[in-house]
Amino acid sequence: MNSQKNVEKSKQLSEKTNRNRKKSARIIMIMFSFVIGITAIALAVIGFASNRNTDNPRPNSSLIFYEADYDYDIMNDREYLELDRQIYFENPLTGMTVSFTEDTLEDLPKDQKKHILHIYSFINHAINGNTEELNALFSKEYVEAGGKVKLDFTMQQLYNIKITYIDTVSEEVDGNTYVSNDYWLEYMIRKNNGTFRNDMESDCIRKEYVRVTERAGEMGIDVLSPFTTQVKNEQVIDIPKILTLTAVTFAAIAIIVISVSIIVKKKK
Repeated sequence: MNSQKNVEKSKQLSEKTNRNRKKSARIIMIMFSFVIGITAIALAVIGFASNRNTDNPRPNSSLIFYEADYDYDIMNDREYLELDRQIYFENPLTGMTVSFTEDTLEDLPKDQKKHILHIYSFINHAINGNTEELNALFSKEYVEAGGKVKLDFTMQQLYNIKITYIDTVSEEVDGNTYVSNDYWLEYMIRKNNGTFRNDMESDCIRKEYVRVTERAGEMGIDVLSPFTTQVKNEQVIDIPKILTLTAVTFAAIAIIVISVSIIVKKKK
């Protein structure tokens, strides 16, 4: 008799212990989910606050731009002036790489000087915020083909500027020979506000395919087409996006853990 009672007590004690263990496990899972949830919220808040700096970058689609200030003179910005603002020309076919200005064009290939100078003017007008002058560099053929001219933009803090030669194409039209040179144009924009380039963020490179054609002594941009992807400056880490992604991941884990806990409880 005593033996049977001992067995029953032992069984009851075992069941109680198991219930306590399961209850403790549920509590731990809930606490774990709570901690992850709080962490996710904190990271999201930090990520949001990181975007709200004194320079007021603003979102546009999936990209982030700074607020446009049409009265701001970038030539008074010491940090911008300390960046590499030289313009480089590279010809991979000859291995030539040279920096140049309007006063050192003799360093450029003679048969490309006019074409390169046309892109040089494009760059300078972008830097100085000269919308009308820049749009005048597009050819009639570019506009007739549906090419987009630039809307009113601010001075642009361009740096790390490079023009890379691709190829030369000659075309006969009504007995006239037109020579086109194709280039890659790449640069970074410090504090990009999206008024000139709304397809890339600050301190990124999204190079553009440029075709410059000479017709009857007149130069014009026939093609200006951005490459498919942008490359982030390796020195710039996008902390807000990293924090936001981490927050979303933690939130997903918390939801999964809570869901599993509820399912297990219902089965009991």
